[in-house]
Amino acid sequence: MQMEAKDVTHHEQPKEEKNKVINSNILT
Repeated sequence: MQMEAKDVTHHEQPKEEKNKVINSNILT
């Protein structure tokens, strides 16, 4: 269970970074 939870957090982090990039592209 702990390993799965770690995988989820690792997958969520890149998504947040991608969202930030998308938001930056929208602003520009």
